[in-house]
Amino acid sequence: MRTCANCGTLILWGGKRLGNLRFCGEDCFESGSLVVASNQIPDQVVFENVRQVHRGECPQCAGRGPSDVHTSYRVWSAIYITKWSDRALVSCKPCAVKRQLKDAAYCFCLGWWGAWGVLITPVQLLRNLSGAVRGPNPLAPSPLLERYVRQHLAHRRGLRPSE
Repeated sequence: MRTCANCGTLILWGGKRLGNLRFCGEDCFESGSLVVASNQIPDQVVFENVRQVHRGECPQCAGRGPSDVHTSYRVWSAIYITKWSDRALVSCKPCAVKRQLKDAAYCFCLGWWGAWGVLITPVQLLRNLSGAVRGPNPLAPSPLLERYVRQHLAHRRGLRPSE
């Protein structure tokens, strides 16, 4: 079976190709092609930028770092419809905890109202609370931060993958 090179979703038919990579849709194609293009940036340039973001001030509140990629999780349900997502944010730990707790409250209020919501809401609540307690190592940048910075640099430079 074919899976999306960006998000891992199973592709039953269609999709978009980039070389030998296949993507489930336009959003993943754009994101995935940016990942491919970002590999053209020298590692030393990426490392310097990652260090600056990690040690710099928080992009959300302009407070003290370290800043890293923190993820919060949401779910909402309405009878037969349940939608869930994860939301990445580059921020300091206090900003991340604030967002994770808000998204936990969002899940608690809006997640239970569907058949799948009853199953997924506790998972998303636990993921938010776990992220608020733990989070990335403050002493070293995470691989997610490196990926974010690498893609940001590629986007800023207008790079496109060479096929």
